[in-house]
Formats: sequence, structure tokens, C-alpha cells
Amino acid sequence: MTHTAHRRTVRRPRGARRALALGAAFAVIATGAVAAPALAVPSTVPVTPNPAMSDSCGLNIALSFDLSNSVTATQFEQMKAAGVDVVNALAGTPSTVALSTFASLSPARVGGADVAANATVPSTAVSTPAGVSQLTDAITGFRKPSGRDGGTNWDRAFTTVATSGESYDAVLLLTDGAPTFYGTRPDGRGNSTDQATIDAAVRSANAVKAQGTRVIGVSITDNLSESNTENIAQVSGPVAGSDYYSTDFAGLGSTLRELATANCKGTVSVTKLLDNRDGSAPTAGAGWTFDTSESATPSVVTGAQGSANVPVTDLVAGQRDVTLTERQQDGWRLQTQDGQNARCEVNGSAVAITSSGALGFTVPVGVEDVVACTVVNERIPSDPALTVEKKVDTAEVSAIGDEVVYTVTATNTGETDFTAERPARLSDDLSDVLDDASIVDGSIRTVLGSGGETAPAVLDGTTLSWSGALAAGDSVTVNYTVRYTGQGDASLDNTVCVPAELAADPDARCDTTVTPGPTPDPSADANSDSNANSDSDSDANTSADSNANTSADSNASADSNTSSDSDASASADSDANTSADSNASSDSNTSSDSDANTSADSDANTSSESDANTSSESDASSESDANSDASSSTDSDSNANSDSNANANANADSDPGAFSDSGADATPAPGHGGNDHDGLASTGATPVAAGVIGGLLIAAAVLIGLVRRRRSRA
Repeated sequence: MTHTAHRRTVRRPRGARRALALGAAFAVIATGAVAAPALAVPSTVPVTPNPAMSDSCGLNIALSFDLSNSVTATQFEQMKAAGVDVVNALAGTPSTVALSTFASLSPARVGGADVAANATVPSTAVSTPAGVSQLTDAITGFRKPSGRDGGTNWDRAFTTVATSGESYDAVLLLTDGAPTFYGTRPDGRGNSTDQATIDAAVRSANAVKAQGTRVIGVSITDNLSESNTENIAQVSGPVAGSDYYSTDFAGLGSTLRELATANCKGTVSVTKLLDNRDGSAPTAGAGWTFDTSESATPSVVTGAQGSANVPVTDLVAGQRDVTLTERQQDGWRLQTQDGQNARCEVNGSAVAITSSGALGFTVPVGVEDVVACTVVNERIPSDPALTVEKKVDTAEVSAIGDEVVYTVTATNTGETDFTAERPARLSDDLSDVLDDASIVDGSIRTVLGSGGETAPAVLDGTTLSWSGALAAGDSVTVNYTVRYTGQGDASLDNTVCVPAELAADPDARCDTTVTPGPTPDPSADANSDSNANSDSDSDANTSADSNANTSADSNASADSNTSSDSDASASADSDANTSADSNASSDSNTSSDSDANTSADSDANTSSESDANTSSESDASSESDANSDASSSTDSDSNANSDSNANANANADSDPGAFSDSGADATPAPGHGGNDHDGLASTGATPVAAGVIGGLLIAAAVLIGLVRRRRSRA
């Protein structure tokens, strides 16, 4: 006899109604045409009583599909469609579904080998669209075996469920035939049921029941005799309409859909989906609380699958509204759907709802309605935030004149944009770069990673800065080039920073580069080289008229400080004249040339006065103590001396870059700044050299006196 499910007109208590409906829904077994009626073989293994099953909405179900040879091609498609209907009917509820297949073995093999299409699918939540799609795709992808692969092995079907490692509320065995194989070889007759085959099936079904899982058989009667019902009762239980059910292939889909949703009628299932804003599909959100308008269930919390169910009590004919309001969690915000706070379906079809406040919604619920609602929250995007990196194209500078290229990159790692009103900013301190280098004109360039336009970076003094809008994920790059001059500390130290309040990591808001450069060679600088010679002015010569004779008697003395080194021309003060006392007398024939001037540059001449002749009276020439006036000495600046290795410029307008010997002391004459107009003193001869020269001058004066005396006596 074939049992056909029909809509009840008398409303039973919820628990009894759901138990009957679920028993029918979860006991579907599809079997195919058999050549001869299968005779029931009583099992010698005692049948374990079937565990009770919860009447709540949201069960963990395993569906086991018979793909044996007896299922025709048309029936195969009907079976797959029925499986899809079950999944879709449970969509949006807190249920999970697992899938497995069997024929001669489990999973069902094709061509003597396992195939991925018939592989076991573990428990998958139907609360999310992704889970529903995964299950329906797997069902529609089943492949049918043939030949010896197409037997019927209930033993392996139950073993697959028992050894899955998962916990189920119920397993639905969908079969159209009696068991013909058992074991893994497989063993059995292959075309009928024997004692070993039925005993193995009952033993494996008992193992499933031992885990607290209810075994429900659904016999698809198109290809079965009445006797097969007795076989199904031995593996599930003796009560028709509770332990096992019968239907045909044509009605399988509607029957399963009606039975699978029985516990969810008159309830509202709510599923929380979380949008992580990373481009991936939203995921189920566990641990979210919803407050409800139902006094019997004032609040519910979503489970591991992201769903919770709210039973609606005191329903009568018609509908009444139910309101659910989520409790917002930190870091998330409600994402509206079609302008509403939620999206709901009733029996698989969209239904209009009303948003209630900022976080709630109201939906109508009827007695026969399976209401499934989805609420989506999106992660609140992070504020815009900057990271900064600085690069330099060389590890060190080789020579003065080399160019160094810097690249500064700031990136918005936040999830929102910097705007013109709240711009991104960076500042590059070049104070320790520009002491050794100079910016190459036109080298500062500013570009966005996205290729858009932006304001240019600006150099103000020694600070290079940029400010502007920067989209999330975009970056700005500032390039510039400096040319090394080596005038500072021979190191290009550079630090770029972003403001702490804009930094992704305030402790890493700056980046520094250090690029050493060459130290200038001291030998190339006349200021520090002890052997550096100052070029004297071509006019800076100490020259005397060839007729200019300076004579004195034996007591005539020259200034001991008037000395010149052979390599250093003495710079005479323009006021330093060598003059003879106007009363000094000498031989009337001995006179100094009026043009006899010891002159250097026009600004520093050692000259004798035109009337300042050194002479002695004819009657005074013989006196041994004839003295030349002290003023007749060749008086030059007492400090007009130069080291042989450091020639002082005799010209008062000498080259300002000429520096004197560091070891020679030079003191300009009173009222004069020396011969270096940059304030660098001309060096003088050492006291020893001055003494020697002074002695030679005295000796010369004595000799001249002796000669004159001898002449006068003659």
C-alpha cells in the first residue's frame, strides 16, 4: 500500500504534529524497478529502538541517496530535484544538511572507482545563501553508476553516516529497492536480500541510533513490492508515518518539502550575515542577540550557523506581526537591504516588511508560514591612516658634484578617504641634507599611485611638505634630487614624517635615511695648507733706484726689524720712508739720488725723501764717531717679514684667498691692517733672521765709513 502525504485540516498539538511531519520528511528512500518482488528476510539482529527527535525548528539532517541500477534516468532526475527542494525549503532556518550516496558501495562508485561527484558532503548550514548553493550544486552533480557498481548496500550507507564524525538529529535513507549487498568487497547476492545482507544492514543502522540519531526510511514505491516495507522497518522502526514513510518519485519533492519544514511553521528564523568589506561573500555571524516582541521568547542568540528561531505562540487563522531588533556590536553597523533593515521570505517567497527604529523590523507571520529573515551587518570601515617610506638611490656619495635621488611614498592604509577638508600630510626635513647639498632645480615631482592629479610638494626653507586628498588604498610619491657640495658635515641625514594623529602606527610615523659623503681634502684649501703660497701682486716688488745708495758712517745703524726673506718681498708701509737727517753731512760728492726710493706697490713704498740725502761734511768724514741719524735707517714695518714657504703679498690689494704660513706671526704696523685686506696677517721674519740682517747692515755701514775715511785722507 502506498502512503501519500496530504495537508491536515485538523490542527494537532505542535509537538505531535511536528513529530509526525518530521518522521515522514526524514524517512525518504528511493528505490528503482526490480525484476522480481523482493521477499522480506527477518533479521537475527535485534532492532534498536529509534531515538526521539527534537520538535524545534533547526535540525541537523543527513540525506543518503540510493543511486542503484533500479533507478531509471527519469527517476534519477526526480530524486535530485526532490533533494534540492528539501534544501531550499529549509533555507534561512537554523538547519544543517549533510549528503551521502550509496549503491554497491558508499559513496557510490562509477566505473569501479570513487568519483568526486558522489563524495560525501559534510554538514552544511542552509541559513546562508552560500551554504544552500553548495548543497544544491552537489545534489545536481550526482553521477549514476552502472553494472556491478549499481547494487544496493544499506550496510555501507549507514556505516558512512555512523563514521562521519558528525552528530545528526536524523538520517533520511532514500531508497527504491531492497538491500542486495553488504560489506566493502561487497558481499551478497546482488539481486536479492539474504540473511547476511539484512543482518549487516540492521547492525549498521543500530550503530547510527546509538549516536542519538533517528533513522527514518522513505520508501519510493514506484519500483518496490509491499514486502520491502518490512525490510525498511527493520532498519528504522515499526511505526509507519513516524519511523518510515512511503511515496512515489513524482510526489517525492512536495512530500519532503512539507515534512522537512513542519517544525518551522509558525516561526520566524533570523540569520545574521556579516559583510567584512573585503570583497568576499558575507559570512554567518554567531553570538548576535535579537530582542523580540514575543513574551515567551523575549530574545534569541544566533548559533554557530548564524541563525536563531523564534516560535510564534497563540497563532490563529490569519496573521500577526512579530518584531525583532538586533543588539548592535562594536565595530559593526546595520546594512540596509532594499531600503529596509532586513529581508524576509515566507515559504520561499519574498514578503514585505517594515523597519522598526534603527535596528529592528516587523514581519507578518501566519500559522502555516515558514518565515526566514536575513539581517546583514557590515564592518565599520577604519579611518584613513598613513604609512610613510623613504628611499635613496645610493648608499653613499662618491664625490662632490654627485647627484642623489630621494623617493618619499605615503600610503592611505585606512578604509576611508583623506579629503580636501581632512587632507593627508607629510613633512620632509632637509636641514641635514641642504648643509651638504643643494636641490636640483625642477627635480621635485609629486604623483599619485592611482594616476590622478594632486597638489605639488612645496619646499619652504629646508622643509619639503605635501598636503592633499588621498583615497583609501592610494599612495602619493614625491621625488627630488640634490647635488652634493660637501660644505657641511659630509652626511646627508634625512627624516620624513606624517602627523601622529594621521599615522596608521604612531610609533612608526617617520622614516630616516643617512647617506655619507666624502670629506673635503685639506690640501686643496689654501686656508689650511702650511705650504700654500699667496701669489704676490705682479707689482708687489721691493725695488730701489739703481742710483739710490743708503750711506751711513761707522755708527750708522739699521732697524733690526727691517729684514726681508729672499723668498718674501717686504711690504713697506706707505709712510715708512728711509730718510737721512737733513744735517747729516758727507763728502760733497757723495749724495743720494733724489729718485732713490725703495718702493713696493704704490700703496706700500719704501722711499727716501727727495731732500733726504745721506751725506757727511767734508770735515766730518774722518771722524770715527760720525753718526748717521737714526732716521737714516731703512725703516720698514717691523712685521714686514715672510717665511720662505709663505710669501706675503706685497700689494695691499693682494688676493683675498691667499693665506699666510700658520706658524709665522705677523703684526701690522700701527694704523695699518697688514697686507691681507681680509684680515689675515702677513707673516714676519723670525727674530734670528732679523738680527742677522741687522748685523750685516751695521757691518756694511762700518765698511762704508772706513772707505770714506781712507779717501778723505788721500
